[in-house]
Amino acid sequence: MFEWLWPRRGAPAQSEQEAAELAGFLADLEAMDDDALGFVVAFASDERRKREAAGAMPLHPAQELRRNPRAIAELAAEIASPAVAAAPHRADALKVWLHSLRAGAPDAPPALRDLGRRLWAELARGVPQAGGAAMEAAGRGLPEPDIRGHDRIPDGLGPKEG
Repeated sequence: MFEWLWPRRGAPAQSEQEAAELAGFLADLEAMDDDALGFVVAFASDERRKREAAGAMPLHPAQELRRNPRAIAELAAEIASPAVAAAPHRADALKVWLHSLRAGAPDAPPALRDLGRRLWAELARGVPQAGGAAMEAAGRGLPEPDIRGHDRIPDGLGPKEG
């Protein structure tokens, strides 16, 4: 009956599944202390910078999905890959962008968009710790993440955006 509301997703059931996945990820983030969230923010920033260098627009979900309609499916497949599964810091970083694309899509249902706003409000707790997390990552033998612009929020997912 309401399929026209979700033209890209095809059915409300898929949006409900996406919302459940995002709610689960959000619960994981809420259980983290600020320092642990700093790692998520640092590596999410690093993934964003890599994707921007390759021509993607993670901070502009609507434009990114117009540019690459398969961006959501590609990110989901990348997260499921064995290489990413073996690197939890990278998996969490990619999940930030997967859920941001879903929640920031022009056809995202209001409940999914609200969860996306909550995601970024939660990530804000880790913003002050991102610099220290980046240095600590290098000390742990991980590549030091590029955290330039780590405090930027995708379009439509800020606290007062529509």
